[in-house]
Amino acid sequence: MSYAKKAVTGIGWMFTSSASVQGIGLVANMVLARLLMPADFGAVALVVAIIAVLQTFAELGMSVALIQREHVTRSLIDSAFTATVLLTLSIAAIIWVISPHVASFFRITVLSGLLKIAALSYLFSGIFSLHRCLLLRNLRYREISIIGFGAVVLSSVTSIVLAYQGHGPYSIVWGHFLSGAGCLVAGLWLTKYLPGSFGSFRDMRSLFSFGMWVSLGRIMGNAAGKVDSFVIGRALDAATLGGYYLAQKIVLLIPNTYTGIIDQVMLPIYSKFQKEADRIQDGYFKTLSLTAIILLPPICLIFTFADPLVRILLGGRWLQVIPLVMIMSLFGIAQSLGGGVFASVIYSLGRPQLATVTNAFRMAALPGFVLVGSLWGVLGVAWGFALYGVIGRLFSQWLLRHFFGFSFLRYLKTILPVSISASAATAPAYCIRYFFAHGSLCDMVFWNLTALIVWVLIYFLFIRTVARKEIEYLLGIGKPIFQTSFVYRGLLYLQRRLGFI
Repeated sequence: MSYAKKAVTGIGWMFTSSASVQGIGLVANMVLARLLMPADFGAVALVVAIIAVLQTFAELGMSVALIQREHVTRSLIDSAFTATVLLTLSIAAIIWVISPHVASFFRITVLSGLLKIAALSYLFSGIFSLHRCLLLRNLRYREISIIGFGAVVLSSVTSIVLAYQGHGPYSIVWGHFLSGAGCLVAGLWLTKYLPGSFGSFRDMRSLFSFGMWVSLGRIMGNAAGKVDSFVIGRALDAATLGGYYLAQKIVLLIPNTYTGIIDQVMLPIYSKFQKEADRIQDGYFKTLSLTAIILLPPICLIFTFADPLVRILLGGRWLQVIPLVMIMSLFGIAQSLGGGVFASVIYSLGRPQLATVTNAFRMAALPGFVLVGSLWGVLGVAWGFALYGVIGRLFSQWLLRHFFGFSFLRYLKTILPVSISASAATAPAYCIRYFFAHGSLCDMVFWNLTALIVWVLIYFLFIRTVARKEIEYLLGIGKPIFQTSFVYRGLLYLQRRLGFI
C-alpha cells in the first residue's frame, strides 16, 4: 500500500472514530450540563488543566522519539517503557500529596478529592502512551480508533450514571479513571508488549536527547494553554470557569478533533521522507488547503449560530456562554488555518527545538493577553485567548519560513480562497440572525433556518468558483475515507440484513 493511500486510510479511520468520539462526548456534555452545576464543571476544568500540564512529564517526548526513529530495537522500547513508568509513578505520587494545597490555593475544597482520583487515572494514561506509540508507529490507525471510541463510551456512560445518582464533579473524574484503565488494558492486549528488561541508560539518554525538546515544548505549551483556566479559577470563581470551559469545548471541538488526527497520521508518513524537504513542503501546503476547507466553515457557523447552539446544547441556565463562544471562535478560525499541521513537519524534519520555541512564545505571550483581559472579567479573558490564537498562528508560520523556507506568500494564497468564501457567507447570514431572529419561537426558527440556507448557498457558490481543484481533490479522497468509516460499514451491514445486497 502506498504512503498516500496509508495516509488516506489512516485519516479515514481516525477521523471517523474521532468524530464519533467527539459526538458522543458532546451528547454526554449536553446531558451533564443539565445534571451538574456550573461550579462542578469549573472544578473539573481545573483538574483537567492541571493533569494536561503534568501529562507531558510522563513520557518526556519518548513516544515521538520512537516514532521518528527509522529503526528501533527491543532494548530501545524497553528503555522508553522503564523511563515512562518511573516518571508516571513519581508524578502521580506528587499529585496525590499536593492535592490539598492546590484545593486551598484555588479555594475549591472538592479539588483535593478530585485530584487524588485523577492521579490514578494519570498513571494509566501515562503508561498507555507508550503502547499507543507502538500502534501508531506501525500505522495501526484502526486499532487506535477503536480504543478511542471505546474509551469515550465508557467514560461518558459512567459519568452520566454517577451524575444522575448525585455524585457531582466526581462523576466526570471517575469516568476518566475507568476510561484510562480501559485504554491501558486494550493497549496491552493489542500490542502484546511487556518489557523483557529494564532497558539501558544509554538508550534512555538517546531517546531523551530528542524527546526532551518535544517534552519541553509540550510542557510550556500546555502550561501556557491552561493559564486562562488558572486565572479564572483563582481570580473569579468555579461557576464562571465552568461556563468558560464549556464554551471553549464547543468552539474547539471540531478543530482539536481534526488537527490532532492530521498531525498523528502525517508524522510517521513525513518521517519516511525526512531527507526530502521539498516533498514535505508540498505535502504541508496540500494538507493546509484541505484543512482550511474542512474546518473553517463549521467554525464560522458556530460563530453565526452561537445563540441557538448554546440554547439547544446546554439549556437556559448557560446563556452567559453565548458571547464567550462567539469571541473564542476567532481562536478556532486561527486553528483552522494551519494550527494542526505544524508539529508533524518540524518533528519529521528533525527540528523538535522549534516546538520549544513556539511554546516559549506561547508561554510568554498568552499569559499576558489573558491577565490583561482578566481586568474586564471573563469576556476579557476570552478576548485575550482569541487574539493570541491569531498572533500565535502567524508566529508558527514565520518559523516555517525562517528555518525551512516555506513561502509566506504561498501560505496566504493557500488560505485565501476558503477565507473569502467563509467571510462572504458569514456576513449576510449573521445579519439575518441579528436583525430578524427574535420574537416568537416560530419566528426564531424560521429566520435561523433562513440564515443557515443563505450561508450554505453562498459558501458553496464561492468555494466552487475560487477553489474548484481543491474541492474536486477533496471529493476524490473523500470516497475512500468514507468507505473506511463506521457509518459506511454500518450501512453495508444494514443493506445485507435487509437483503438489498
